[in-house]
Amino acid sequence: MLAYLLDDGLRDTLNRAQSNYWDVYIQEIVEMLGLRGRRLCLAELTDERVLGSVSTLLVGAQSGAHLSEAQVGALEGWVRAGGLLIGFALTRLDQVFGIRTRDTIRQQPDDWSISACFELWPHPLTREVHPALLAEQRLLALSDVQLVGLAGSEELARLYDTSGTDTGCPAITWHAYGHGHAGYFAFDAAKTIWVLH
Repeated sequence: MLAYLLDDGLRDTLNRAQSNYWDVYIQEIVEMLGLRGRRLCLAELTDERVLGSVSTLLVGAQSGAHLSEAQVGALEGWVRAGGLLIGFALTRLDQVFGIRTRDTIRQQPDDWSISACFELWPHPLTREVHPALLAEQRLLALSDVQLVGLAGSEELARLYDTSGTDTGCPAITWHAYGHGHAGYFAFDAAKTIWVLH
């Protein structure tokens, strides 16, 4: 079963602080892809029955920033046992993603600004993702962007700054971890897709 992390308590907290809870748009991504997914809250990550019923889990940057140590441990064990974790700019599961976080490019001056762009590498997982008619156009990231190094993962896309300079860092990675896998986006895909729309 596909699931995504979407916590009402965190959304209320961020909204009261006049911040947008971008992870809400993960649900929209799932629906746009024509998929059915179960919504999980943060507390459910430590429930072995709930997490054990999930085969693929999407976690956004904001929810990921609020994971407890117990939740991080539960996700690590779940991936090791065979789960597939897709993370958007998460900063606390480097070992699972096979990366080393180095720094952050902050989105400036506002939420509508381009922070970076990226180019997909030829790979079975990226095949036919980029529209053929726009093959020369790099794709955009509109969020804070994590600069990471590879630590066992495979690079699926390369990250470039707004001037087009190669950062030497991956934008998307893929990592076999135990019996499972972890896909990492160095930017917040939920926020990027919402802002683009």
